[in-house]
Amino acid sequence: MMESVVENGKWRHGQDNGRVYVESDDFTHDVRLYVNGDFASNDQKIAYAKEIANRLNSV
Repeated sequence: MMESVVENGKWRHGQDNGRVYVESDDFTHDVRLYVNGDFASNDQKIAYAKEIANRLNSV
């Protein structure tokens, strides 16, 4: 059985040294997920990360 995880932070997107990420404001786990894949541009990758953050915040 998997342990339940409580996530209290608001998710946001960002960019650090050219790497696009989604991270949580909950400092319990200090989670940062990097976005990598086939994108036409860096702007498209940022838009993707922003959408992921929006969806995580809507749950």
